[in-house]
Amino acid sequence: RENAGAFWPILSMNTRCARWAVGCTGRRTGPAPSAVALGLGLLASPLADRAISRQVPVPPGWLSLRTTLSTGLGLLTLAIAAA
Repeated sequence: RENAGAFWPILSMNTRCARWAVGCTGRRTGPAPSAVALGLGLLASPLADRAISRQVPVPPGWLSLRTTLSTGLGLLTLAIAAA
């Protein structure tokens, strides 16, 4: 429960993208601003993972795997936003 704060950044980014997907943003900006926000949130998520790994035992290599996956997905998301 003390780690619940680590999930707020990604939850916030997903909510932002979901609002755009169903047309609730009130603007006609397209997905680019939401994709940028999501990409930045993904790039920042290893920081939350590091905080969690200090408090909860994690399997060996987990932090390295999460960093690689989050960085790759974050960069791809930013590339899609720029396209």
